[in-house]
Amino acid sequence: MKTFFIRHSGSWDVDDEFRQELWDQRKIAIKFQDLRSRNPEDYHPKARGAVRRFCDLADNGGYVCAAIFPFKGCLVGKVRPGTKIQFQTIRNPETNRKTSIVKVIKLAGARQVSPELANRLLIGQPQQGTFTEWRSIGTRVADMVKHGHRKIGHVSDLLPYEQEVMCAEFLRTSQVKKFSLPTLVHLTAHVGRNRRDIDVEGVTSKGSFLLAQVTHSEDGSSVVAEKLDSLRAVGEKAKSRLVLFCRAPAFRKEKGVTIIPIEAVFDIMMKRVAWRAAIGISK
Repeated sequence: MKTFFIRHSGSWDVDDEFRQELWDQRKIAIKFQDLRSRNPEDYHPKARGAVRRFCDLADNGGYVCAAIFPFKGCLVGKVRPGTKIQFQTIRNPETNRKTSIVKVIKLAGARQVSPELANRLLIGQPQQGTFTEWRSIGTRVADMVKHGHRKIGHVSDLLPYEQEVMCAEFLRTSQVKKFSLPTLVHLTAHVGRNRRDIDVEGVTSKGSFLLAQVTHSEDGSSVVAEKLDSLRAVGEKAKSRLVLFCRAPAFRKEKGVTIIPIEAVFDIMMKRVAWRAAIGISK
């Protein structure tokens, strides 16, 4: 089933009593125009997408992560297929009159996630929109709903941005000598951040620039070929050391790029107690 993220921010125009109700009763809600309608076409064009997704969630089911201000942490839960959307009239926070109609869905099997665990979810939350489908989170919300924790046993259990950070931290270790690389000393830009050509950028112990891309795609795929071309196009002008992390069968060099198996990096990093603690694994 799909996974969705909903954000009830501090600027959301509802009173504190309703926020408390959502948190205590494990509900989520959207508030677009005072209509008791499930038809997206009845709403303003800017609201239609959210209404359509809300109805999709109710009809087909899915997993939900909800951040509700001012409560710490988050809620995770499941919506069963065929769940009914409730239309609820709430007080206007300014006039205290019952003038606003919200659309509400109750979560099943919901859990309150503590702030420290929620951080591993919310650090990758969608940046745009009140209610969105959350593809990049993979099965993490589902794992939290089912088990109360997240499974990390393979590199694929890490989210894309976590894989990027893992590879950046690996480049700081002495283990890079196995791959004939100097150690990364300083980052010169944020890791990842949706840049097309570069995920890791920094200066090495040899004083050279290092540029790296990270992908979970398989070596030999069109995705990896495109990333190699992009990396070379950027790196050759800067005369940098170039590194690509991907699902490669073995370490190799190809036309100026050091290609490192991302599974090998995961295995190395998982032996480091500090790294395991950083990603939320205590043992």
